Amino acid sequence: MNIITEKLSLGKTLEVQRVLKNMTVQQVIAQAGIATSTYDNIESGRTKSPNLLTLKKIARVLDLDFIYLTNLIGENTQKTE
Repeated sequence: MNIITEKLSLGKTLEVQRVLKNMTVQQVIAQAGIATSTYDNIESGRTKSPNLLTLKKIARVLDLDFIYLTNLIGENTQKTE
């Protein structure tokens, strides 16, 4: 059994959860009510600090904890400083 010991980035966390839920990007954006480019930029890591309302919508659709995701934002910005 492979155990992931490294914490994933925000974008990778969203991608993994989306795949685990067998959802396409199109399904996520339709249910969250956000633009394709917005989601693509977050999942790819181009957007490091997304709008919190947007993140909350994505968290709801992917059944992820919003507070956990916001903590990943802080970690991502600290790594790049």
